[in-house]
Amino acid sequence: MGDTTTLVARIAEQPDSAGLLLDVDGTLAPIVDRPEDAAVPEETRVVLQGLAGRYALVACVSGRTEDDARRVVGIDELVYIGEHGMGLDRRAEQWTEELDSLVEESNWEPERKDYSAAFHYRTADDQ
Repeated sequence: MGDTTTLVARIAEQPDSAGLLLDVDGTLAPIVDRPEDAAVPEETRVVLQGLAGRYALVACVSGRTEDDARRVVGIDELVYIGEHGMGLDRRAEQWTEELDSLVEESNWEPERKDYSAAFHYRTADDQ
């Protein structure tokens, strides 16, 4: 396959036919105690804007909803794929009822999204 430098060089050789898929939380945006406080640093946004102008596709893939990922990253020119792509599945709506049942059984307050739920433990006491 090759080392990372070689792989990146190959992508850079043909930017008009290359796509970059980037994770949001913990990669572009630092992990924070409360998900709603997450934000991509300005210097990272500058780099992302440069990439968006150069490559055929620059997409942010996130466990967040597409709208929330767009808010955290803050660059309209990128493509956003929320809930790790679950919304792209035509059958996603079929899971809503089962997901609601699972969430109701939990003693932990979830962050409910369109097609998924997150149970955050960042601020929980370490047991």
